[in-house]
Amino acid sequence: MVIELSSESTAEADRNHKKKIYQSRLKVDGYFWFDPFNPEDWAGFDHRAGEYLPLEPEAPGRLG
Repeated sequence: MVIELSSESTAEADRNHKKKIYQSRLKVDGYFWFDPFNPEDWAGFDHRAGEYLPLEPEAPGRLG
């Protein structure tokens, strides 16, 4: 599992280039990003069938 602490200056690389590396080369089971300076900006993905599929919120602030 990778938990990426993102920021405005790293967000594009974290969500594109690095996410592809974790998905395709390293095949990491779970990938999450969170921007501690913007608590509304977070997401999670589950690695299934060779790709990351977004996790859907179960409740506000909680992924399933």
